[in-house]
Amino acid sequence: MEQTVGNSAPELRQPLQVLAAFALRRDQLRKADELISRIESLPWETHVDLAAGHGLRGTLLAREGIAYSVAADHESAERSFQRAVQLVDSVPPAFRSTLGQVLYQAYSSFLKNTGKKQEARQLRNRGEAQYGRDTSGMTVSFDSLLRRH
Repeated sequence: MEQTVGNSAPELRQPLQVLAAFALRRDQLRKADELISRIESLPWETHVDLAAGHGLRGTLLAREGIAYSVAADHESAERSFQRAVQLVDSVPPAFRSTLGQVLYQAYSSFLKNTGKKQEARQLRNRGEAQYGRDTSGMTVSFDSLLRRH
């Protein structure tokens, strides 16, 4: 596709978003970061384009443990989370549910780790009500799927 439309064509945005989302789902964070950086380098045409890119970057940061754990900048991390919460509804529907689940889970974990346990619980409940429960980190034993007598 790049050979046809060029390296910086806006038409690459959607295929790159899909690839980045798949990389995130498979916890291929380095690959996701490269794809998201490519998306961010493309010219954006609508606010939805910009929001989708921010949403993917926010998901990557959440999966990486977010910037606060690396830079110990809690205020900046909280502002980033709040902005991501504002933007999540402008993300295309195909990505919104998964992103919302991950975002609210990561934000509530952040609040809990910074001593804001009641806020964390309220935020987690609101996120689960809007987007469902984040099951990406859950595992199930194979035995639990077998029928019991």
